Amino acid sequence: MGKRITITSRRRSISETLLGTTLEHASYQKVRLSELEHQDFPFADCKQLVTILLDIHSVIIDELDSLLTEIRKNPNDKEIQRDAEIGARRFGHLLAFLHSSLELLEFSGRSHISQGSVYLLGGLTSHFGRTERFILVPSYEFNYSYTDVLHHIIKATEDAIPAMQRKLGKDVNRIAVLSYPNVYRENVLSNCLLGHEVGHYVVEQAGLVRDLVAQIQLNSNLLQKVVDDYRRGRIGQTAISDFFATESVKAGIMQETSQTLTSWITELASDVFGFRTLGPVCLFALSKFLLALHNLDESTDDHPSARIRLSLLLDQFEKKGFANELKGVNDKDKKVANSILDYFDRLKVFISYPPGAPITPKNELLSDAITKLQDAITIAIDNTIDSNKYGFC
Repeated sequence: MGKRITITSRRRSISETLLGTTLEHASYQKVRLSELEHQDFPFADCKQLVTILLDIHSVIIDELDSLLTEIRKNPNDKEIQRDAEIGARRFGHLLAFLHSSLELLEFSGRSHISQGSVYLLGGLTSHFGRTERFILVPSYEFNYSYTDVLHHIIKATEDAIPAMQRKLGKDVNRIAVLSYPNVYRENVLSNCLLGHEVGHYVVEQAGLVRDLVAQIQLNSNLLQKVVDDYRRGRIGQTAISDFFATESVKAGIMQETSQTLTSWITELASDVFGFRTLGPVCLFALSKFLLALHNLDESTDDHPSARIRLSLLLDQFEKKGFANELKGVNDKDKKVANSILDYFDRLKVFISYPPGAPITPKNELLSDAITKLQDAITIAIDNTIDSNKYGFC
């Protein structure tokens, strides 16, 4: 007869297998990271992230080795075996998360990034501090985005490696990953939208949204229309008046509206930053991008409509004197200047057309509130740019 497998030996086998597999995974990822130390990156910040990830993987490997030694010394200790299984799963989840950062770095080398976009980002961030880092990476989604990858790494290591979590962020406050559509790899004109993504970083770092949210003013009549619309939508299901007082419904709507406006303020402030640092080219790129993807009046909880965003920048185009400057161009560049003016004039006419569908009470309330804040948004961005000397313009 074969040897009988006891519950204890089965648990020991599971623990060792889990730890061994996780250890192998960690070692393999560390090898890939070591290879990236020799990759030609356009930004030194990529090497900084490689170093951080290598340190984390070294700690993970040491922890797994320690757990493996412990269970082999105490094969019959159920508590140690159970702790080892938990540790293997915890570090396994962390490794899975860190793998996304590893893949990001593998696509951040010069062979994947155009030199024009590298120069553009370098100019946009030339006045940023020593502890602020940026990485540029192509995306296979048709979208531009900003992510503070170091923040997510610190959060992920919080439970698994508390000591490492405290060490991270000492020398580097943030590592911002800016992505752009891979189809625009060589399209520096479209990639001027990176100015908007850098704007997200600046807005977040300066804490502008908190101050602007405090200035939100909701029109009481429009708010009541939203409340009435909400109640009408529920009346067929139950006698809502028996359950919800008007003030309770209103409080919920105000909270929801405030959350949406917080996101909208962030987007508009980032738009203004891009425009103020790169000029009309950012407005041109944004108009092409938005109108290719969205209906003019389509908005979400995260983004205001193209009409709102483009209206704000067209207003800035006039107020900052770009229109008058282009009108004063003569000689060989006059034809180009007139073409630019003609494009923005046609854009202005297009967004002045009335909406094709009735605007909902909720969107009417949101649009009214964000319009009242536009001057405050532009002033806040202007002050931030001037005091920090950001950008090219």
